[in-house]
Amino acid sequence: MIDALENERFSLIKPDGCAALCDDPIAADFSASATEILAGETVTFIDNSTGAVTTTWTIDGIPFSGNDYTFNDIGTFSVQLSIIGSDPACRDKSNILIKVKCPVKSDFTFPKTEIVTNELLSFSNISTAADTYEWTVNDTPVSSAADFDFSQISSGIYRVCLTAKNAFCESKKCVRI
Repeated sequence: MIDALENERFSLIKPDGCAALCDDPIAADFSASATEILAGETVTFIDNSTGAVTTTWTIDGIPFSGNDYTFNDIGTFSVQLSIIGSDPACRDKSNILIKVKCPVKSDFTFPKTEIVTNELLSFSNISTAADTYEWTVNDTPVSSAADFDFSQISSGIYRVCLTAKNAFCESKKCVRI
């Protein structure tokens, strides 16, 4: 009780504590055609709001227009619909998270992990959703072909990697031989 008398109350100092009342209630609401997609896919947003005169759409705070949006980057994105009613004091907003994943999976097969000097080892690419490839040996690019043949020049341990890519993202797999 003493604290309430001697200190400021949060309800009096919070940003909306003194906001005008909305005489014509509104409600922001929308749906998305999907909330988990692959990079490069489009999501359709449907505005189900009531009482809106003005609407603003944002993705991570950046405005966009239209009901469709193509997500080209991977990650989780916050889509927000902000509305204002006929009374400027009547405002509301609604949010949906969209998770965008990379469809590319780098993968390959090879017959064995130990070879002798100058023996040929063939790597067969079985990656999915990729259209370009980069093979590296000990971080040095050696081929952009889908499959790769490796011949160990001298004894030692080699790190062979395949990076598979499409227009939106990439995936990498490595093995030691």
